[in-house]
Amino acid sequence: MRSKSKIKGVGQESVICIPPEVWDIIKYDFDGHYTLMKFTTNYRFCFDTLYPMDLYRWRIQIKKMSEGATPEDAMIKELAFYKSLGDDSYYEHYCISSDELFNETGLEINCTVSQQPNNDWDNEDAK
Repeated sequence: MRSKSKIKGVGQESVICIPPEVWDIIKYDFDGHYTLMKFTTNYRFCFDTLYPMDLYRWRIQIKKMSEGATPEDAMIKELAFYKSLGDDSYYEHYCISSDELFNETGLEINCTVSQQPNNDWDNEDAK
């Protein structure tokens, strides 16, 4: 049995069928998370949710997503790609290195993210 997802667009609603094997991977390997994008000429799909640090990395990640004429085509291509790599390599595929960012955009962007304590429980010095 195929899983169905409703996608709401501007003034319309569509139903897509997620192939069972794709749905199992979404459900069990990625806690139900996936990204499906519709463009003018195609669809793009990947497992999990993209978390870019900036707009440039977002565009590179979108380029890496599997594309197809229909949502199902894009899902089947990403499934084959996922099976060829395995879990760890799949995550590495969507990580954008500084070199890759520079080669794609010509920009040198250094991002540093620091974890700030959210509350007193996260900060041992607060006691």
